[in-house]
Amino acid sequence: MTELLQDSEKELSSLTAERNQLKTSLSSLTREKDQLDARLIEMTKDRDKLESLSKRTCPAGWIKFSWSCYLLSSRSDSWTNGRSDCQNKGADLMVINSEDEQVVCVCVCVSMFVWLNKE
Repeated sequence: MTELLQDSEKELSSLTAERNQLKTSLSSLTREKDQLDARLIEMTKDRDKLESLSKRTCPAGWIKFSWSCYLLSSRSDSWTNGRSDCQNKGADLMVINSEDEQVVCVCVCVSMFVWLNKE
């Protein structure tokens, strides 16, 4: 009888340890799931924003590249006045953030120069 009791206690101890490991795993998996849910919400917001931007059109005379609209002004003025003019149009002076954007800027400027020289 004592041996049976000892075997039962060992089995109980083993099952208790297994239960505790499962609780720890469940807790860890629950935290991971919560983090993934939060990341999914953020990525869904980002996707919706990108979809909205991709459907955006530029005003007449502006050039669209990627998610932005560009206007090349033929006016010559100071940086301050140029920025003020841009802000009055709901924009700002261009900041080049990528090599692709720089290539587009150069191409637009070259085409504008060629067009001006034809006159």
